Amino acid sequence: MKLAIIGPGYGHNIKPYLMFFNDWQKDQVDFYYHHKDSFSDEYTNISFLPIPNKLLHLFFNAKKYDVVWLMGGGRLLYVIAFMSFFMKKNSKLVIFPYGERLPRETNKKTIKGWFLRKVLSCFTCIHCGWYGIADLLNPKLKSKILIQVMGINKDFYKVSTNPHKEICKLLEIINENEYNFYYPKSFLKVSRHDLVIEAVKILKENGEKLPPFKVYFLGGNEQDNQRYEELQGLISTYNLCSDIIFLQKTIFFKTEDLNLIWGKMNCGLQIAQHDGLSTTIFEPLVNEKELIISDISPYRYLDDYFGVEFNLTPLTAQAIAREMKNKILNINTRSKEEKQKIKVAIKEKYSFESNIEKLLLRFEKGI
Repeated sequence: MKLAIIGPGYGHNIKPYLMFFNDWQKDQVDFYYHHKDSFSDEYTNISFLPIPNKLLHLFFNAKKYDVVWLMGGGRLLYVIAFMSFFMKKNSKLVIFPYGERLPRETNKKTIKGWFLRKVLSCFTCIHCGWYGIADLLNPKLKSKILIQVMGINKDFYKVSTNPHKEICKLLEIINENEYNFYYPKSFLKVSRHDLVIEAVKILKENGEKLPPFKVYFLGGNEQDNQRYEELQGLISTYNLCSDIIFLQKTIFFKTEDLNLIWGKMNCGLQIAQHDGLSTTIFEPLVNEKELIISDISPYRYLDDYFGVEFNLTPLTAQAIAREMKNKILNINTRSKEEKQKIKVAIKEKYSFESNIEKLLLRFEKGI
């Protein structure tokens, strides 16, 4: 089976694919990359071909590929869909859309929405981080295209033995003698930091004496600066600057570095209005920590998928405050055995490597 991967030559989204295919012992893998090249020295079993220099090469050689895998989308989405006319009849087109913008566009009653549905219908499969992306797709499109959940790769189970110096500085900030909540999400409106702040305000004002606790925010890969300033303003207005701590970072941290932070935390917060890529759900779970998770559509798949009951919390400050209080007081928390069971279930079922192997096997069998 011959594969072509198309996407940026840098970043954490492309890396698991390159790791997997570099070790894949089946025929040829060509990576048509754009922008900078961060990986060719590391993954020597893959042919690195720069775009746009090699775009014509891709078209002229389209028939030799059994699978063409597009990372992200952008303007290349239209190019790859057009290329399907030059490929073998049994060749497969796969897309991994970064984020929610593209799936949301397919639902719009606009010319662009109609055109996107036509373009995406050329693809065999959408490989997505979680079912949240599938939920966002136009229902007609969703019924025609294979949806494959990606999973998390082996890096999520590693803990750094040589952490970046910036991580070391953050670790010094965290006080392990308090109950620590951790919310590592991008500062965007879809991530409800504001409800977490309101919940902390409720806990501080209800007059009940609770053991000391802190909430730590760590921004993701995107940031709405206006949103960030609004959140800081809200914390200042409520006089919660000593209760909610922003862990400042300037670089992208590896998962094994982030696991060092999780080691100092007691409970993860996953409070989102919507979420398509839920790796921040699984980070606390594979580190065997508690988790407070909002009651939204993508997370309602969790119980059936893993065979474990997840307590989903209504998306209100009052409900979140109640759950935070329970965690602090060790009420309705999971036993060590239950946490280990969840970790094993994730490892077995939500594995990037095994899920991608199953998908490729389907393609080999012509399913």
